[in-house]
Amino acid sequence: MQDKVNQVFNSHALFFDQVFHGVTGKTSFSQEREPGVTYLPDGSVEFCFFAPDAKCVEVGGMPGTSFGEEKRPMTKDENGNWRTVVSGVPKRFHYITFYVDGTAVTNPCMAHGVGYGRVVNFIDVPDPEEDFYLVQPVAHGNIRYEFYESSVTGRLRDCLVYTPPGYDDSDKEYPVLYIQHGSGENETGWFWQGKLNFIMDNLLAAGKAEEMIIVANCGYAYKGRQDLEATPMDIEKLIMQDVIPFIEKKFRVKKGNENRAIAGLSMGSYQALYTGLKNLGTFPYIGVFSGGLSPMASAAGRNSSHYALLKDTDRMNSNVKLLFCTHGTEEMGHFQKVDAEAEELIKNGLRVLETYTCPGVHEWQVWRHSAHEFLQKIFK
Repeated sequence: MQDKVNQVFNSHALFFDQVFHGVTGKTSFSQEREPGVTYLPDGSVEFCFFAPDAKCVEVGGMPGTSFGEEKRPMTKDENGNWRTVVSGVPKRFHYITFYVDGTAVTNPCMAHGVGYGRVVNFIDVPDPEEDFYLVQPVAHGNIRYEFYESSVTGRLRDCLVYTPPGYDDSDKEYPVLYIQHGSGENETGWFWQGKLNFIMDNLLAAGKAEEMIIVANCGYAYKGRQDLEATPMDIEKLIMQDVIPFIEKKFRVKKGNENRAIAGLSMGSYQALYTGLKNLGTFPYIGVFSGGLSPMASAAGRNSSHYALLKDTDRMNSNVKLLFCTHGTEEMGHFQKVDAEAEELIKNGLRVLETYTCPGVHEWQVWRHSAHEFLQKIFK
């Protein structure tokens, strides 16, 4: 019965500004609530959670993040707001979880995104030395919410499409980057958490990147609510059979393989590499952010022979212009293997492979940097 529920009931909205900005404590809804996070001048972060009837409230990060999973205790004030100040928080993006009497919950007075397989709060601690992903006084592109019917899943799908400044005022055609999110996230991630649209706006304003369309799809190709058999690599079929035809019909796209790129982070990086290798030459630019150069541990990945192409240097160098492999310097030990694989491939003549690292763990700040570098190298 659930499969017959109209898909519109699974939609949700996001907000851009602070939730309670400009709202006083006099409204019946806000009561005595206050903003869930405040960035203090000394670099520390104050958290606030309204729960007047709770006995205990704590705040912590998510597994593998630089904020850490440690639960920090909060103290209740006379209005029912629980507070704590956390110092030494790295200046970057962090997923945050609150615990009310031991139960993990989200804070309605903070920003929400999709991560770790659920709706989750996040903070973005400002870094005065990092401005490439901030909103700058430059021309801005548009993010369009598009729908298409999928022949692969038999269902209505959506995707987010970035078009560069001036797209609606000209008849110019553009190359296209197809970009995938990581496991536990969804198609909103690259723009909502990754700030990819602002990264692109700023690069274009500085003349450091080519104008392009960017398409972000959800990385799960399930046929229905009860379908548990889909693998991450099914996205290859969806991109090739559904997404590319839809985008090239709906938008002013430059024709020819040389005008396509594909990239992704974590799970999405395997999807990007798998798709690029299985359809060698269709995507001359491939970005692998915090992923690997070996098959993903899934049925499709384990049995795939496409990864053998990486050692066929003649075919790779003839059909790919750039294979860009990145990760954070503080990521798990797995990436020591990736570095060794990359070094061996380059040594054996894979000229199109480039590597890049930046400070950080398996987190958005690393992927923002990765995208920032990749965008400057494609469609040149």
